[in-house]
This record gives sequence, structure tokens and C-alpha cells, in this order.
Amino acid sequence: MLDLKNNKYDLTILKENIYALSLIEILETQHLTPDFILKYILNPKYQLTSEEENISLIHVFLHQPHLINTSLLDDCIQGIKKVDSFEDFESFSNRK
Repeated sequence: MLDLKNNKYDLTILKENIYALSLIEILETQHLTPDFILKYILNPKYQLTSEEENISLIHVFLHQPHLINTSLLDDCIQGIKKVDSFEDFESFSNRK
């Protein structure tokens, strides 16, 4: 298990472990890009708990203040959700 509170991880590592990690903890502890926020943190496909489903742009900007002056807000308002080709949770969990 990754120690998000004490270490910073490459976005690829976070992506590869997305289903084993809390999106809230990722948001609160890691330095994220607008693209990662859209693809994973705000994407319902990866929100497995009710707490994760309640993540808003307010939470994002509170924990990722470097994103305030980016196009993230505009992208969300326009409904642009860039979806990655990563497999769904059910397929991921059934891998042997």
C-alpha cells in the first residue's frame, strides 16, 4: 500500500493504484494536474464511496491551490470529462 501522507508519488503510480487508494487522500496529499483531477478525482467511474462522490471543485481548489489559475474550472463548467481507457473496477478486481 502506498503511504500517501508521507510520500509524493508520480501520477502514473497513482493511476495504477487508483482503486486501492482513497481519492480524498490523493486529493489532500499529492500534487495533481488538472488532467488527473478531471480523469480520476472528479470522474464518477472512480468514485467508489459516497465521500468520494461528494468531491467538489471547492475541495479540489482547497487542497490543490496551484490549480486555481488553470483551465480546470472552465473545463468542468463546459462538461469536458476526459476519460482514460483504464479498466473499470469490476474488471480490475477480477484480475488474477
